[in-house]
Amino acid sequence: MRVQISVYLSDDMDLKAIVYLNQEKGCYEVDYAKNGLLVKTESYIDHNLQYHEDAAENYVLGVKTL
Repeated sequence: MRVQISVYLSDDMDLKAIVYLNQEKGCYEVDYAKNGLLVKTESYIDHNLQYHEDAAENYVLGVKTL
């Protein structure tokens, strides 16, 4: 089961990133979406929540591209 931790949106609402805690795997995951469609899910296994939230924020700001 995944528990939603935080949501990030671009100013124009086109980009969205949601950070989850995957309780079964014991790690955080980020879903990246563009125009309402899931583009990719990433998990940075050896990194903490802050790292995942930074990646999510960078995506909606246009710093991280997929």
